[in-house]
Amino acid sequence: MAGLVLSIVGLVLAVVGNFLPYSFAFYLVGLIASIVGLVLSVKAGKVNKTGSTTAGLVIGIIGLVLSAIFFFSCGLCQICVLLGLAAVA
Repeated sequence: MAGLVLSIVGLVLAVVGNFLPYSFAFYLVGLIASIVGLVLSVKAGKVNKTGSTTAGLVIGIIGLVLSAIFFFSCGLCQICVLLGLAAVA
């Protein structure tokens, strides 16, 4: 059950981060939560296969992919701008 909850948290943070400024923190926390949720869902799936473990696995994969795409495409650009490593037009 914890895997499902953390997977949902990761997915929500990945989506919510698109609507807020300085969203790289949301992407990073979403990435970490998705990875932990995915690991917990895999461990729970080895003990007993239920619908919540499968849902946690699927949502964890989706959250991981979205968080990784958003962090590496948008989050790193925001970090560079904040640190003054990139020029803002």
